[in-house]
Amino acid sequence: MSRPAPAAAESAPSPAIRVQLLGAPELRCSERRFALSRQRNRLLFYLLAARPGPVGRDTLYGLLWPEADEHQAHRALSQALTQIRADLPEPTALRHNRESVWLDRTVVWSDVAALDALAIGAPAARSTADLEAVVALYRGRFLEGVSCAGQIDLEDWMLAEADRMERIVLESLAELCRRHARADRLREATATAQRYLRFDPCDERMHRRLLTLFAATDNRNAAIAHYRRCVDVLHRELGVAPEAATRAAYERATGHRVAVPSIV
Repeated sequence: MSRPAPAAAESAPSPAIRVQLLGAPELRCSERRFALSRQRNRLLFYLLAARPGPVGRDTLYGLLWPEADEHQAHRALSQALTQIRADLPEPTALRHNRESVWLDRTVVWSDVAALDALAIGAPAARSTADLEAVVALYRGRFLEGVSCAGQIDLEDWMLAEADRMERIVLESLAELCRRHARADRLREATATAQRYLRFDPCDERMHRRLLTLFAATDNRNAAIAHYRRCVDVLHRELGVAPEAATRAAYERATGHRVAVPSIV
């Protein structure tokens, strides 16, 4: 009689190091926080943790040592790798060869890698559990509060990644809101729309959806208060008045006629 196969949890232990890059960065090993000693080393480690596979040495030279020649950048990277390995509770997490540097994903888990793995395909094709998992992972903007010390290419990469990840989360929230509304889970749909607008307060499509949800629940006072916030944020951030469709959604939710405002 054959023996049963071992459980997945037994054959694939959880990675020892957990790297959170969404929001302020946080590094943990066996639930205890740890830190890397130098700013450039931290930037290198964050970059490796955010990438799904090996990163070419030439790419790292250009991002982290843009003004150095190849010999200087090679030496600086070698020193950084030695220092990072000395700081890591699990030194085997950091791997490299002549061409590339990477993190061993059996040792290192990162929230960015987890988010990307969940975000494959269009939001409408993903499971509700995966959409909710994406939202749960998002603690804030990618590498929030991290300075690049004037390294323009690295800063551009960070900003592009931050925008990309926020877009993934917003698409997930929008799809969850649609699913809740279709299933008549209006309280959950309302909460999801409100969370979306905390990330992107100028998205009038979501403002209209929220006004429609307030109308569906006969919450006229909430619709009035929300429309006032919508008017304020659009004027403050963009210097514009709500679109005609947004004013119409407000009128349907409250029965109030809205004069077209002039923006000075």
